[in-house]
Amino acid sequence: METHPARKNPALGILGHFGLVFAACLLAILAVGGTALLFLGEEVLGGRSSAEAWVPAPGCNVVGIAVRGPITVSASGFAPEECLYGCEYITSSDEVLEYLNEARDNNAIKAILIDIESGGGEPVPSEEIANAIKQTEKPSVAWIRQVGASGAYWIASAADTIVASENSDVGSIGITMSYLDNVTANEEQGLTYNSLSSGKYKDAGDPDRILTEEEAELFKRDLAILHANFMLAISINRSLPLEQVIEIADGSSMLGGMAKEKGLIDVIGGQREAYGALEAQIGEKPVICWGGL
Repeated sequence: METHPARKNPALGILGHFGLVFAACLLAILAVGGTALLFLGEEVLGGRSSAEAWVPAPGCNVVGIAVRGPITVSASGFAPEECLYGCEYITSSDEVLEYLNEARDNNAIKAILIDIESGGGEPVPSEEIANAIKQTEKPSVAWIRQVGASGAYWIASAADTIVASENSDVGSIGITMSYLDNVTANEEQGLTYNSLSSGKYKDAGDPDRILTEEEAELFKRDLAILHANFMLAISINRSLPLEQVIEIADGSSMLGGMAKEKGLIDVIGGQREAYGALEAQIGEKPVICWGGL
């Protein structure tokens, strides 16, 4: 999972499988297009106009939530050029919470499906979505596709059942604040950083100056607290001894087979198994409407 010492440079901290992407882009697309028969369940379209709250389409009994790309609080306020590796998709907790609140209050909705393809994101929105899944008090299945890591795994852990392929990338229980500084490049260009701030640590983490050892210790303090919170959440959500979670919470991810051995997932499989788990939970064929359509 990724947090940040300073928000002056929106391009800092873009990560791969072993951390969460903190820079975000403009669009939040939480959708699966089309109406199709998919193994054990059907997908139907929900819908709303720009002036209406989202509501599930008539006839569906499961709300599907797609977790794609960086996880952040809001989709607004980011420009596409801020995404170093592109951000075709983004998961906004503001929007996901809307869909989950509707699912909680709608008697026709019997379960939640979380379809995950994400390397993670920011700690708070990941926690918000995980808590909201549990607060629906309805059965839930998380289906991890290629990757469900860091904050995306925090979200998955809130589900009653987690399904993943043997080849899925799972876990990455860790926190990072890593970033590049511009000090050497600035010196080569003849640029000088002028510190004009009140408060000893106000500009700590600014990429245009060197981070002091004292400042690094402050950030490490916060990293340790966030890591402890993350591990505790996984321990509670997965009903695992905290000591067992601590042993594997080194920031690395693992493939699905090992994740099952370690208790991070429940079922090896894909769409058929995810839909089958839903059907077992609700006692009828799942008909899924996707939040945001």
